[in-house]
Amino acid sequence: MKFRKGSTIISCAGLLLVMAPLIATKRTCPLEKDLIPCRCQSRNKGGVDLTCERASLDAITRALDLMRETEQTIVYLKLRQSKIGHLPDNIFDNLDVKHIIMTNSSLTSVGKSAFAGLDNKLETMDLSQNQLRQIPREALSKLHALVTLAINHNHIDEIPAKAFEGHQSLLRLSLFGNQIKTIDAHAFDGVDKKLARLNLGSNQLSSVPTDAIKGLQKLEWLELQDNRVTHISKQYFQASQIYDIRIMSGLSELNLIDLTNNLIEELPSETFGNEIRLNSLTLEGNLIENIVDDAFKGIEGTLEWLKLGDNKLNQIPSHALRRLVKLKQLDLHSNNISHIPEDAFDEFGSHLKFLGLQKNNIDHVPTMAFFNMHTLQWLYLGENQVKRFPLETYEPIIDTLNNFDIHNNPLVCDCELRWFREWLSNEGKKILTFSEDTQCNEPTPYKDYVLNSIPVDHLTCPMYYGEMYKYLTEK
Repeated sequence: MKFRKGSTIISCAGLLLVMAPLIATKRTCPLEKDLIPCRCQSRNKGGVDLTCERASLDAITRALDLMRETEQTIVYLKLRQSKIGHLPDNIFDNLDVKHIIMTNSSLTSVGKSAFAGLDNKLETMDLSQNQLRQIPREALSKLHALVTLAINHNHIDEIPAKAFEGHQSLLRLSLFGNQIKTIDAHAFDGVDKKLARLNLGSNQLSSVPTDAIKGLQKLEWLELQDNRVTHISKQYFQASQIYDIRIMSGLSELNLIDLTNNLIEELPSETFGNEIRLNSLTLEGNLIENIVDDAFKGIEGTLEWLKLGDNKLNQIPSHALRRLVKLKQLDLHSNNISHIPEDAFDEFGSHLKFLGLQKNNIDHVPTMAFFNMHTLQWLYLGENQVKRFPLETYEPIIDTLNNFDIHNNPLVCDCELRWFREWLSNEGKKILTFSEDTQCNEPTPYKDYVLNSIPVDHLTCPMYYGEMYKYLTEK
């Protein structure tokens, strides 16, 4: 049968007109009533988000079946506060899902083929706040496009060998808040080429898992806070030596280490070796009493942020700190420091922007303590025993400060503090923090008075106490 060219065009146009209503009525989301208790929402840039809260596994399965009919990409699949238990095989088959957030859903186990069909599609997986007792490595092993994996707050007590094999794209891995005690030396085989952030915080580790992490060539952030680590030494972070050939331990990109709230008592000689370019080190909440002079040797040219608060230091570890010529933040709050030597911040202090000395036992700040600290912007001296704040001590830094805290010190409010009171009336009113808790302790007539409530001309020296008392009693 022959058709003329014109009739063919008309026939095609007619066919399109017939199909147009069908095309127009194709839904991005199923009917709302059919999805309950789940809900679907279209995204402006294409795809949909599907959220199921307090849903049973049957309800979730029905919702996923309806989504298959739409052939839409599920950008975010959020399964929260649901009753899943065992996640069955092939539940996501024939679906295109980019991110799965399956949190607080009573998940106890995962079928080996549960994520079949998502091999090169899924980018994010969050299985936090569930009841998993082991890493579902077989189920996860084929998710080759996975970039972020979080299995926080479960009941996992070990990381076996090759637990994350197959995740060649993985950049971020978090296992925070489990009960991990042991990590196999080959636990991270397969993710060693790209993994940049590893969070093992709030577990039961008694040491830094050196053997397991030493091959992580791109690791930048290592979080080990809230564990039971008792000591650290250069062998953890330094290159190993095999048959007299130095083999890089793979941590040359390490930028941040967080060891907050462990049981470390001392920083020994060359704690971090010289193969890492450490920028930020957090050791708050440990039991550190001693830091040897060359503890930071090897990271002098890179370390900028150092947190040593809430330890047992009796003095500022100046000799160890002098090497840190790029240090910008030094936090020593909540220690047992009672004395600041005049040369306490020599050499390294000229680059400091933040200095935290609050909650110590400091009773005096020497005149030359801050002499060369012209970049200092945040100074915290609150909750100490400092009585006097003479102008000559703070004049080198007063024009650079953005935050200044001296609250809960036993201030002697006399003529020596007049300069400070005048400063509070001008630029200082925006800089002094906890101003309502910055109160006088002496002389007796001004005890417990907020400093900035006292007129400048009443801050006199002892021979004028009578005038101050008269002011207070007439007020």
